[in-house]
Amino acid sequence: MLVGFTAGCTRMEKQVAYVQTDSIVYAVAETAPVHSPDSEDAADDPAIWVNYNDRENSLIIGTDKKAGLYVYDLKGNQKGFYPVGKVNNVDIRYGFPLGSGKKTDLVGASNRTDNSLVLLAIDPYTRTFTNLLPEKVFSSLTEVYGFSFYHDRKRNRYFAFVCAKDGNAEQWEIQPPIGEKTGMKLIRTFNFGSQTEGLVVDDDLGYLYAAEEDNCIWKIPADPEKDPLKTRIALSDSLNPRIKYDLEGLAIFKKNSKKGYLIASVQGNNTFAVFEREGENRYLGSFSVGKDVFDATEDTDGIDVTSEYLGEEFPYGMLVAQDGFNHNGDSLDSQNFKIIPWERVSALFSPNLERKGK
Repeated sequence: MLVGFTAGCTRMEKQVAYVQTDSIVYAVAETAPVHSPDSEDAADDPAIWVNYNDRENSLIIGTDKKAGLYVYDLKGNQKGFYPVGKVNNVDIRYGFPLGSGKKTDLVGASNRTDNSLVLLAIDPYTRTFTNLLPEKVFSSLTEVYGFSFYHDRKRNRYFAFVCAKDGNAEQWEIQPPIGEKTGMKLIRTFNFGSQTEGLVVDDDLGYLYAAEEDNCIWKIPADPEKDPLKTRIALSDSLNPRIKYDLEGLAIFKKNSKKGYLIASVQGNNTFAVFEREGENRYLGSFSVGKDVFDATEDTDGIDVTSEYLGEEFPYGMLVAQDGFNHNGDSLDSQNFKIIPWERVSALFSPNLERKGK
């Protein structure tokens, strides 16, 4: 039996003492491999788009950093491919207002082909993507790498964060659209210290989390009007014997507007670390995705998670993880993404981790 760590805390409310009863979970599906050759490190980061009009027809969007964006259904079947360039990380936000009075959902990515940013609109009925940028938006970073959106709901402002291998980062604001096109404006820059890729923003609580690969997970205010003061997440570094560098993808599971979990891909030992979303981000434990019907995940880069109901096969949402070594029996296929129902992750802990449900 593995017991999760509990970090010190000054909050007054009672904390649940989670006990990790197991440390291995198994995928129930996997996506078709990306088309880049088997030997290439190509698949990198997934994002889950929830189709609120028809949840079972939600999508998984995965980057091929040699070619573009792949689109899959929830069974892992390829439904589309967009050759937008060498896109590294991808993210999604909902309800962006277009000038015509309509709203659209956004897909954004970092494009290493020409050091630019990708911004696409999703048609919820055709599940197809269109470009929202009338002209290219180029970053001044040495090489764009990690990417995450931020929606400031109080002021209904949309932003994008992008970071580079040298630790530098930028925050861009998505401009009010003219018709059905928009632009982006650089509003601040900052630095994490060394190579940083995994980014995720908690819109409700207003924090950007960043995985500095050989150091720790940082937490900073996402609001550009606040100082980007960094807070180190306790036990997200070498003080935790279950953290083996390097740190990669980050994702947030939302139980409600305040509670849930921050999940990190720990590439150094092929595990996933779970932290509380609220307060001081207490570390709860780690798990791996093992071999069963589908092969294990290894050398995972990006991850994504949702708490939304996605039909009867995924009533509590899902976790999607990139697989760096996609084994097919004794052979090795091109990389892909593994799909795990959230309740399987939840059941690793006693009491079970939170679920949102229908």
